[in-house]
Amino acid sequence: TTVGGAVEIDVAVTDAWGHPLAGAAVGFSTTFGGVSAASVVTDAEGLASITVASTASGTAVVSAAVGGQPVGRGTSVTFEPAGATSLVVRAQPSSGTAGEALDGIVVGATDAYGNATALPGPVGIALSTAPPGAVLSGITAASGSTTATFSGLSIQKAGASVLLVSSGTLTAPTAAIAIGPAAPSLAASTVAV
Repeated sequence: TTVGGAVEIDVAVTDAWGHPLAGAAVGFSTTFGGVSAASVVTDAEGLASITVASTASGTAVVSAAVGGQPVGRGTSVTFEPAGATSLVVRAQPSSGTAGEALDGIVVGATDAYGNATALPGPVGIALSTAPPGAVLSGITAASGSTTATFSGLSIQKAGASVLLVSSGTLTAPTAAIAIGPAAPSLAASTVAV
């Protein structure tokens, strides 16, 4: 079941001869998510029903009890993340040096409830805002099922730069990365008279 959805849980209570037992109070509990009612009285057919729901991904074990005694062994319901609704930059450098490799940038996706979920496709990265003449170098496409990592990227000009990641129709900016000037190059430097 996808997060945000609900699953109906039915408990049939019978007497020792297998006849439906009406009017029995059935207590419900879950290890994950929430149940629609903590206690339900069985109907004329001996049935008590609730729903279990969660906005977080994980597995719920729903148990029922009558008179403090467990009914059966409980049942498991797994809540899977929904489709990606946003990209998240999970790791990024705060600074770097012009022309040198930046620390890795890790991108993931979340569903509408904030659960980590599959990326909608390959992830691209580009300069969003940067000093005039700045160039992003390195491999600007990555893929992965739930995260994509960019390593070895460099920005060739000093100043604050923001990168934009994209996957499918989703985009997200990084925080600003402070790019410091490169060390002087003695080979490229000249003295003029």
